[in-house]
Amino acid sequence: MESKVKIEKINENDYSRIFAISDLHGQYDLFLKLLEKIDLKREDLLLILGDICDRGKKSYEIYMKCMKMTKLGYNLKFILGNHEDMLLEDLENDYPLNYEIEYSIYKNSKYFKEKNIEKWHKENFFTEIKWLVKWLKNCPLIIYGNENIFVHAGLDLSKNLENQERENVLWTREKFWINKKNLLEEYKNKYIYFGHTPNMDGKISKKTDKIYNIDCGAFFTHSLGCMEIKNKKLKGKKEIYVHC
Repeated sequence: MESKVKIEKINENDYSRIFAISDLHGQYDLFLKLLEKIDLKREDLLLILGDICDRGKKSYEIYMKCMKMTKLGYNLKFILGNHEDMLLEDLENDYPLNYEIEYSIYKNSKYFKEKNIEKWHKENFFTEIKWLVKWLKNCPLIIYGNENIFVHAGLDLSKNLENQERENVLWTREKFWINKKNLLEEYKNKYIYFGHTPNMDGKISKKTDKIYNIDCGAFFTHSLGCMEIKNKKLKGKKEIYVHC
């Protein structure tokens, strides 16, 4: 039976340290600050739980930075967020793009000083973003390992991962951690990390002993939170923050 959502499995033992962030929303400078603070190495893993784009003015810069890091041998994994899903839908249906995304791509174009945005969009836009579309279409909606599950918006804990609904994992704002009546055994010993619903105090929120919302509302709060989930040299988990 084919899964309703694309799922990727990882082995946490393959990495020295594991970090998770979510909902960057174009906050490129915060992203750079975080990379500097955690001093990411090639034996580490950084997971981004969706919504790199929209709202902020530097979405494309983040995508390009991530792609360059991947080519240099860094381990970055991405979950599709609802804003990436909307971006793909807009492109497939030839809708006008969100201006912040479009301009972010345009100003990084090699044609930036030669063409106005209308001419560039008509002549070069779709050629330039082919790599991004291909990349986003290949992103999973859920990543899981032996100890952890990562998703953009949330899960239905009465259904196994293979039977999750696409709409739910991308869009839900339900307090899915509260209803334990039909909780499946497979979730009882797993840590779950999600984003999508911003914590407007700029802090990671702990919903249960094992469930965390790591969306710190970077665009609104100018704070980016990161969970250090694994560190071979340290015990336990650690919250890391950067601000601008």
